[in-house]
This record gives sequence, structure tokens and C-alpha cells, in this order.
Amino acid sequence: EMMEEQYSRVECLRHDMKNHFIALDNLIQNRQWERASSYLGEMAESGGVEAGDEVTGSLVIDAVLYHKRRQAKDHGIRWQCEARLPADCPVKEIDLCIIVGNALDNGLEACQRLSEKGRSFIQVYLGTIKKCLFLEVRNSADLEEKPAGTRTWKDNPGEHGLGLGNIKAAAAEYN
Repeated sequence: EMMEEQYSRVECLRHDMKNHFIALDNLIQNRQWERASSYLGEMAESGGVEAGDEVTGSLVIDAVLYHKRRQAKDHGIRWQCEARLPADCPVKEIDLCIIVGNALDNGLEACQRLSEKGRSFIQVYLGTIKKCLFLEVRNSADLEEKPAGTRTWKDNPGEHGLGLGNIKAAAAEYN
């Protein structure tokens, strides 16, 4: 649903692009730099385009990263992401979604537990290193021990704490 909404906004913007270019060209020809910059900002906002939008080569992973980046922003968590998938990526998108989504969920949850909101961050690297697909998700949270016998810090542990197991199972398919 989020992807459909985002694509719909972009399609509306694309439909009117010729008129936007005419307007921008006129502002530039008249040296109205600040107005041109403001106009571009409004175009980007109306199209749902934000600085740092990920373009990994996978619409599925782009959607996951977009959603998680918005969650981070909503919670005051700084977001840094470098993500590129090889054209011949051997990992199925469904497995990538499980791995990336759960890793980011865990990082976001850990950052949200921090009392120092302005200092929390998530750093994501997804790419190829020595012919291997590599994912690293770092966050500002200290590693804490979970309560004994549980998989999660949440109040109802029976319904949570499955993400790491799902990551391991999906990754195991690819050795």
C-alpha cells in the first residue's frame, strides 16, 4: 500500500513534469534562485521524494528501506544508508525482505529504548564484498542482556523475539 501511494504521487508529478520544467526555466532565466529552489523542494515533497531515497535495484527492498527510514525519522533516529544490490543477486526478494526488515526492526526497537533521543542512529550497508552479499545494520544502542529465558524485552515474549530466528533461517538457505 505504501509503495502504491508513493508511486501514485510520483506518477502525478511525472505527468506534470513538462509544465514544472517550464516554470523552473522561467525562474532560472529571471535569476530567481531562491524561488526556483523552493519550487524544487515543493516538487520533491509532492512526489514523495526525499533526500537519501534508496535505489537498491529492488523495488521490494527500496520500499522496506523507505518505510524504516520514515520510522527512524518519526522517532528522531538519525538514518544513514548505503544499499546496492547486484543485478544478478542470488538471494530471493522474499528472503531479502525477511533479513533486511527484521534486522532494521531490531535496530529501530533498540534505538527507541534509548533515553537520549537526539543521539540515536541507524547505519545500514547492503552491498557486495568479495562476491558475497553483505548486510550490516549498526545502531547506537548498547548491547543488553535479555531477561533470562526470553527472546525479547517486550512484555509478551511469547508473541515476539522471532526476528533473529527468521533472519538465520533465510540466510541459511544461501550458506
